[in-house]
Amino acid sequence: MKRKPYSVEPLEPGVPREKCRRWMIRVSAGHDPVTGKRLRPYETFEGTETEANLRAMAMKVERGLVPTTGLTVAEYFVGVYLPWAKSRVRRGSYDGGPRDKGKITRETYRNYEQTVRRSIVPMFGSIGLTDLKPYYVESQLSTIPTIGARRVVYKVLRQGYRRAVKWQLATFVVTDAVDEPMPEKAVKPVVKSSQMWDYIDAFEGDEALAAVVIAFAVGLRRSEILAIDREEIDWSVSTPEALGRFRVWRSYHYMDGEGYFEPPKSFTSARTLLLPRWAGEIVWPLAQGTGPLVVHDGKRMRPDHLSRHWREVTKAAGLPVDMPLKNTRHSCGTMLVREDGLPIADVQQLLGHSTPVVTSEFYVQAGEESVERAVAAMNKRARPTGPNCPKPPKNDGKRPEGNGGNDLKNIVSPGIFKIIKPDFKRASNS
Repeated sequence: MKRKPYSVEPLEPGVPREKCRRWMIRVSAGHDPVTGKRLRPYETFEGTETEANLRAMAMKVERGLVPTTGLTVAEYFVGVYLPWAKSRVRRGSYDGGPRDKGKITRETYRNYEQTVRRSIVPMFGSIGLTDLKPYYVESQLSTIPTIGARRVVYKVLRQGYRRAVKWQLATFVVTDAVDEPMPEKAVKPVVKSSQMWDYIDAFEGDEALAAVVIAFAVGLRRSEILAIDREEIDWSVSTPEALGRFRVWRSYHYMDGEGYFEPPKSFTSARTLLLPRWAGEIVWPLAQGTGPLVVHDGKRMRPDHLSRHWREVTKAAGLPVDMPLKNTRHSCGTMLVREDGLPIADVQQLLGHSTPVVTSEFYVQAGEESVERAVAAMNKRARPTGPNCPKPPKNDGKRPEGNGGNDLKNIVSPGIFKIIKPDFKRASNS
């Protein structure tokens, strides 16, 4: 009887196979050429039984036991790409030091995994990795109802195929022949300076007051605010414009019942900021002692709790603009650019963006302030008036006196405008 090329056995005793999430995969890899001993490499896998079987086939491909042309999209993404991406996930909390560019966050991997299992495998899983055609990709993407979800699937499919080409499992990135779904620029609700204090006043005496003030004052992300410890703020920095200085060097996240720190979103997100004096005067009494700046039930506040609490308080206060917490960051950038006329490059450094394009395209909303400033600037160019201002000559529509403009001809040398006509007949004969 021929042996099976691989085996998938459950590792959770007493749990039905359809509910088991941990498996032992063993692959038949032939015999050792020296000892003749049978080779049975094994691996522990987390997922469904179907996904464990896909991983088993990928293990055989990795060892050259199956031609790469026989690899399906499902076998590649579940059995090869996701395990490789999982091996790059940063473990534990960030405690400073150089950032490893080869690592990804846990949240990034979870988004990859959900996209592969919910969209890519159901849509393209049964097709050969090298057989997937651009037309079929476009037709399947068009069935996804929202353009945002469509774009996520496109990006993960593109990343997976680029890695497959590097590993020589495919010869062509199929998404290169497919137009990337691009949503129209959405108008995000933001508040002006006159409305900002309505939101701050709504959180007066609240546990999240410091977070709301910092979000409006310097445009920090939610995760960056929650990562601040009280002892990290240097209150010795005091000027007429600023009170307090701190370093943005990590972000706080919460997943699967565990809170942990990550480096900031990008390399330019690590920055040193000053609090405007009005913001520092509000935060200083709330930042005495040590420990997390924003606390809930004696622990560092979770990001999801802060967003939920923001919605509850702003809705109860009946504030004029209905916007999520993250739009305080957009409001900060919009106020500085539209109302104060700050250069985009300055606001980019404050918000920690990688390029000014990100700031102008996604974080500064259009408004009438820039148009009003442009009109006011052009209004300075009105016709000069007053007793000492020279006025244009009045000729009542008559032609100017003189020789009809021949004076200009006398000034300009005729040799400057001499045109030399080429002799085409002579040129062709030569």
